[in-house]
Amino acid sequence: MAKEDGKPGAQLAGMFQARHDSAAPTPFGRIFVPDATWLAKAAPEPILEPDLAIVDTHHHLWDMPGYRYLLDELLADLGQSDKSRHKVVATVFNECHSMYRAAGPAEMRPVGEVQFCAGIAAMSDSGLYGTSRICAGIVGFADLTLGDRVAPVLEAEIAAAVATLASDIDAAEMTAVFDGEYDSHDAIVGIRSTARLFGANVRLGVGAFYVAAALLAELALLAGGGRILAQLGFGLYCLHLGWQLSRVEGATPKIALDLFRSNLNAGLILFAGIALDGWMWRFFF
Repeated sequence: MAKEDGKPGAQLAGMFQARHDSAAPTPFGRIFVPDATWLAKAAPEPILEPDLAIVDTHHHLWDMPGYRYLLDELLADLGQSDKSRHKVVATVFNECHSMYRAAGPAEMRPVGEVQFCAGIAAMSDSGLYGTSRICAGIVGFADLTLGDRVAPVLEAEIAAAVATLASDIDAAEMTAVFDGEYDSHDAIVGIRSTARLFGANVRLGVGAFYVAAALLAELALLAGGGRILAQLGFGLYCLHLGWQLSRVEGATPKIALDLFRSNLNAGLILFAGIALDGWMWRFFF
């Protein structure tokens, strides 16, 4: 999506036509509000695999001039009250300039969209709105042209999502090393993952990745002629991995996110040892 102008809903104003008028296209083309009467004329079609669990991986929620599509409208489309419909077990929201903050720095306003969806997810998790887990995943917006200044936006969006979705979307899911909690979810979707591979042996699986990473790092140091300071940095790097490993089993969402972010520290430790080793060798030997 293009860079945002910071005005809530400004780019989407007039997106939909209330009536089918082909002579008056909107700025986005001829997009019409769905006609429920016309749709009701369609002949019913039998569900081929009614027991097949489905994740709807792309939908929107909005309240725009001329078109309101929020939780009730989505549930109606999913057919939560009609047992003859497909078995949609979860959905993923995709950003659409919805519910941006009305004030504050322009780059931070998209955080409001993630907060809004996290609230919808919390409503869904109450069980009062059917069995589908609405907004089980959230795709938000951040302006990557901000460069380094985009980091606070991303962190705020992660925090907004994790705060509400932590009961199921554990922050450990952010990297393959920490997704060991999700074997049941991946089994429902039918994908292969480290989560299903590790099962209950999260620490053992993560440890195997770390051992492989450490061996490759050491081989690189030996091939590059790394000396005492490089090896010292490597030792501290291994200690850091060991510290992460000691906390990964049963980690809370906050701890899992902290462990994920601490991978940066692991890389910096290893890099510092190599850089200092090269500097010392160049100027003292």
